[in-house]
Parts: sequence; structure tokens; C-alpha cells
Amino acid sequence: MYMKKSLISGVVALGLLGALVVAAPTGNVANGTQLYTQNCMGCHGAAGAGGLGPALAGAKSEVTKWTFEVFKKAMMEGVTPAKTLKAPMPVWSKTNLRPSGKPPTDQDLADMLAYFKSVK
Repeated sequence: MYMKKSLISGVVALGLLGALVVAAPTGNVANGTQLYTQNCMGCHGAAGAGGLGPALAGAKSEVTKWTFEVFKKAMMEGVTPAKTLKAPMPVWSKTNLRPSGKPPTDQDLADMLAYFKSVK
């Protein structure tokens, strides 16, 4: 009886843990390109090659190696694995994206990350 109860408790705990893990949305490169062009290109250059801000795409970019969660933290909180971002880089949790006029959604972020990873 004890073994059966422990097994059931373990299965329930695993189910609850699985429910807490949320997969990153699949990115849409075309939408990410549009969002990048409207919100980022002025500082990060054409195709994310760098400018006032660092390269976000291509061989020079660390961003293309980031997971969705790392990218989201950098965009929304201004914190990367290597540093805290400084002005003029906006903290997007407090800044509105064009054209929506709202902070980026997880889907917006996944789209932009997909764009960065698609640029060679």
C-alpha cells in the first residue's frame, strides 16, 4: 500500500513539475525581421551587423547562441550573461514596440530571436 501511494505521489509531482515548464514559442522570421527593422535597426545596423549597438546576428554575435530565456531576460530586464546593458539600450519591459504600442510579448521576442539566428 505504501509503495503504491508513493508511486502515485511521485507521478502527481512529476505532472505538476511538467506543467510549470513552459516551452518557448516558435519564432517567425518574417515577423522578427519586421520588428527588428522598426525597433532595433537604427542602433544595431542593417541585418543586425552592428552599429552604435553591438552585432545581434551573424558570426560576431553571442545573441545567436542564447536560449529564448536568456534573450528574454536581456530584452526585458537589460541583463545578459556577460553584463548589464546600459543606455541607450531600452529595457523593453518599460518600452513599447512599434507597431503594437505595447511591450514585446513572448511571441515577439521569439520572432526576433528567430530572425537573429537566421541571418548568416
